[in-house]
Formats: sequence, C-alpha cells, structure tokens
Amino acid sequence: MAATRRSGTRRAFRISGCRSPSQGLACANLQVLNEVTNVMLRKRADMTTEEVFAAVDELSFLGDGPIDDASVLRARRIRSHTGYSWWDCLLLAAALQLGCRYFLSEDLQDGQTIQGLTIVDPFAHSPEQILNSR
Repeated sequence: MAATRRSGTRRAFRISGCRSPSQGLACANLQVLNEVTNVMLRKRADMTTEEVFAAVDELSFLGDGPIDDASVLRARRIRSHTGYSWWDCLLLAAALQLGCRYFLSEDLQDGQTIQGLTIVDPFAHSPEQILNSR
C-alpha cells in the first residue's frame, strides 16, 4: 500500500476496517509493519520519524509475529515463479502464512492469484468490490 496517495491510503485502511485478525478482515506481521514503516519514512515528508513510528505502532494490533524459515522458503518459491522483488515476495509469503485471501498492492499484478492469495489493487476497486464480489 503506498503512502503517496493520502486519501487512497486511508481508503485502503478502511477496506480492511483496521479490525483484528480474529475478525478476519486484516492482519499483518513484522515484515508487513516494517514495509509500511519503510514506505512512510520515504514518502511522508509531512511526518516526523517519531510520527511515522507512532502511526505504525497503532497498526501493531493487526499482528506482529516474526517471519520464519518456512516463510523465507515460500518467498523463494514465489520469487522463482513470479520474478517479483524479493521484498514483495517476503510480503506475499507473510500474507500466505497469516492465512490471508487478499493482498492489497498497487504495484503487483491486479487479479493474480498466488497459492490461493489474490492480489488486489485497492485503488482500482471499491471496498465493496473487494469484500463482496471477489
């Protein structure tokens, strides 16, 4: 999810509802939270480093489990199959490890399915389309 589209980022977070993983709408692990931190530090010039860290801390309720060897191996297989960047493959592997059905990304191929995980561009679909018709 890109932080460069301020309203789109908020919309994408509303899609997930920022609910707990037990409610089945959104989840994350440390790999995901680290990527969010990285993107925000690079693209949110309007925020201080401390504000970025605080914003990411607010998302930690979505999950903060570490990646493990199985996820790294899965990321390697995804990389071999798709050619996506290593970091994207780690994120996809994390989503699979967490049991996600959808992976929100404006950078990867919208509609592609990887091991049962469907990539969805949150800026190309309304929240209703993502949650109801997919």
